Amino acid sequence: MKKYKAKRSRSDAGRPKKFHGKLLVDATESLHAVVTDQDRKSGIILDPRKCAAAHSIMRTHHPVDVHVHRCITIVEYGDHAVRYKTPQPVRDQLLRYDASEDKKFSVGTYKFLPPPPSLVKRRGIRHSEPDRAHGSNNNKRTKAKIIGEKGRPELQIK
Repeated sequence: MKKYKAKRSRSDAGRPKKFHGKLLVDATESLHAVVTDQDRKSGIILDPRKCAAAHSIMRTHHPVDVHVHRCITIVEYGDHAVRYKTPQPVRDQLLRYDASEDKKFSVGTYKFLPPPPSLVKRRGIRHSEPDRAHGSNNNKRTKAKIIGEKGRPELQIK
């Protein structure tokens, strides 16, 4: 009979999530941001708090701070922080913006949506053990057996 391990959760599973000491909640409504040419020019490359998208959110919604990352966007208000899913067009523009010297970011309106249920459900679950054996070179099951000539691995039939 095969025994199955129960999925282990992280040590902070079930506790309220914090971001910079503030309660982190998932958004329930979408957030619209209009990136202007001024936002594009005043942004700083490779800084998630001062990119063009962050400048536009700061200008239109007046939060305390904004962190625009490739997967999620966190908007900090006075006593809490709200988490949004970064839309695909913004992700593409961030990659382009960070790679270019002349700050290329398309001007327009972008819609930041609430995080999907799959992302909310996954949070707090440990996906794999820290010392996983399947990725180790010392694992006997995955280690290549060198038995052929010139040190090449060959199929060994028992």
